[in-house]
Amino acid sequence: MLRFKETAFALALVAFVAGAGVAQGQDRSAEADKLYERLEADFRVDMEKAMEAEQAKVEAWQAAAKKAKAEGKPPPAMPAMRMAPPEDLMTKHLGFYEKAAAQFAGTDEAIRFLQMFIMLGSMTKEKERIGAACKTLTTTHLKSAQLADAVQAISMASMLIGDEESEKFLRAVETGSPHADIRASAILIRATDKLENAPVKSAEYAAAKKDALRAAEIAEAPAIKQEVQSIIDGREKVVGGKVAPDIVGVDLDGVAFKLSDYKGKIIMLDFWGNW
Repeated sequence: MLRFKETAFALALVAFVAGAGVAQGQDRSAEADKLYERLEADFRVDMEKAMEAEQAKVEAWQAAAKKAKAEGKPPPAMPAMRMAPPEDLMTKHLGFYEKAAAQFAGTDEAIRFLQMFIMLGSMTKEKERIGAACKTLTTTHLKSAQLADAVQAISMASMLIGDEESEKFLRAVETGSPHADIRASAILIRATDKLENAPVKSAEYAAAKKDALRAAEIAEAPAIKQEVQSIIDGREKVVGGKVAPDIVGVDLDGVAFKLSDYKGKIIMLDFWGNW
């Protein structure tokens, strides 16, 4: 990936966007690839700088706390840490992706820039601009096979974009895309939350399951069909009152075991992670 100083890159981007007409076909794709790499690299550099600044705050606090301890004084309060990227950083890069999408407006090359704009924008307060980008995807690019990645990206950012905007986008894709797997993905994404979280015997779960099975029926890709079955099995086979699946593994001493080996005994299962 290419790396640019902030000012130099901004000037290069402005020159690129303001340049003469863009070549067609393969040249256009290569030009979009190059710009996307530049945007990605510059964003990574800025994010690394922001993370380094936060780390410096921690190290300064640690040094101050160590000094206070040596002097028999109470330690200073730990500084507040950012839980999200700086707003000005996100706003700056939003502008870059927005200009890039405008440069390739009306072509499939714009999709990836709009997708990144929405992903970054979901971490800001730019709700109207995000809505406009989603609308562009569903009005200008609805028939494109390249919309698949955008569907997945918007589903990942739905909590931040807002359920209403995400729902509107997914329904438009579901009814308007000519590509079976993209339609199936949109249906499954809409159904997944309730399919995974609603009580199994509830009307919400039943409706979500119906949608998920419809997605599996529409889908051509085996992976989508398998995902639907996996989610449903996970909800319906592991429920109170039913025999648990026979977990197979190796204990801390390297000895193989099965859950069924402990039938009739009280078992505590400890599920953990290191997030």
